[in-house]
Amino acid sequence: MLDLLDPDGPARRLAPFIAPGAVSMALLPLSATAEPGLIVLAAFLALVSALGTALTSRCTPSWWRPLPVYLVFPVVALLRDAHGGTASGYAPLALLPVLWLGMYGTRRELQGAVVLLGATFTVPLLVEQGPAYPVGSWRLAALMTLTALVIGRAVQDLTRQLRRTVEDQQSIARAARAGTDPGAARGAICRAACEVSGAGFAVLLEPDAARRTLTSTARHGLDQGVRLMIGQESSASAAVLVSGRPVHIPDCRSSPGVSSRLAEQTGAVGALLYPVKAGGVPVAVLALGFDRPLRSVPPRLGQVLEILAAEAASMIERTDLSEQLGRAALTDGLTGAANRRAWDAAVDARREQHLTGPGTVVALMDLDRFKAYNDLLGHLAGDELLRACVAAWRQDLRATDVLARWGGEEFAVLLPDCTPEEAGPILERLRRSVPGACTVSVGATHADAGRKLTSLVQEADSALYQAKGAGRDRLQWHVRADADHADRPGPCTHDVHHEHPHRT
Repeated sequence: MLDLLDPDGPARRLAPFIAPGAVSMALLPLSATAEPGLIVLAAFLALVSALGTALTSRCTPSWWRPLPVYLVFPVVALLRDAHGGTASGYAPLALLPVLWLGMYGTRRELQGAVVLLGATFTVPLLVEQGPAYPVGSWRLAALMTLTALVIGRAVQDLTRQLRRTVEDQQSIARAARAGTDPGAARGAICRAACEVSGAGFAVLLEPDAARRTLTSTARHGLDQGVRLMIGQESSASAAVLVSGRPVHIPDCRSSPGVSSRLAEQTGAVGALLYPVKAGGVPVAVLALGFDRPLRSVPPRLGQVLEILAAEAASMIERTDLSEQLGRAALTDGLTGAANRRAWDAAVDARREQHLTGPGTVVALMDLDRFKAYNDLLGHLAGDELLRACVAAWRQDLRATDVLARWGGEEFAVLLPDCTPEEAGPILERLRRSVPGACTVSVGATHADAGRKLTSLVQEADSALYQAKGAGRDRLQWHVRADADHADRPGPCTHDVHHEHPHRT
């Protein structure tokens, strides 16, 4: 019962049949001669209502779907014959099945309805000739059949276009709602591109910082990733990235400028390549591959892909902004080194882990007499010195090492998977690479394999004050009272606990 009241249920679909039939019944003259017509019309309404309801059942086989609609034609033929033939006025009812199948049927079902409509008007002219069906009725039969064909095709094409538009909008909306996760958003755009175009696969290709390679950052319908070397192999995708104009490739097997390696790898025959622009500058390429030649591109598809490309550009801009904000939140604004938050995150990642291998070294470095340097040359010169120090130190550190500004002129260094013997030369290079005539004092400590990372900063801080007290410009290792430190590099002293003076 609730399904009958649903806007997309049987009631809405049966309305084109029930309403005109009910109006026709109301207009029939209530006389004895009209009684057979009333009976036939009532049967018509009952038939359409009962069979039309069955039409909407999910269990209904596909071959059954048009049969209730086709049964309207003999009912219309009986109504016309019972009420004067051509002059009865029931001819327009024959267009209702055509309109219905134009909206909900297939092309073949619509063609069947047009054939039955033609038979509804021509068979009586062949079987029964007389005043009810004069010779001039052939003109009406031809006009009704032609009108049904034109109207049915137009309604069907318009309905399909509207459905495609709705489906495209839904695909775009799903891509836009993919969330803030960059990987999910990129994948949703590729999936939407396949849905709206019928492509076998879609790939989002993004260049590296130097624009030397194009690499797939998301894909749909393709098992393996894609990588192109810009300038080293023929690539239509690279051309799109440079020109910023879309490219239609009817057949990759015979089109020049197409990477034969990539075509063979992906199995693409036809292809569409759309630039993804941010601020008017191409930042990526949305590539669609088809398993058939692509002779033409419908205007609708081009418009939808432009919308998806714009959505991809917006997503890339949001991702870049988010990454910039993330880096800013973990970076010291003056020197570009990691800040305390980034340092804490790096240490926390290892703090609760029992180390295996050589262990971890933590060092604190403090520029000697930095306050006097600032007072003499000014704070701008002091800021420039800090930036120069960070730039110089980074050249001597590994990619896995962490350099953080601890505060003021003090910096912290984390050397994972490193022994004191390995860390000693590194820290000495850092100490000697300070620009100009400035010097730095370094305090270091080590967490052995199997030991948790706890209190290492305090140990490095204690060693740093020992280096300051011993004359500055030196590397001092923290030595625990129970440690065998005979082979420790650099000066070694026992840990001394005291109130630290102001560092200079």
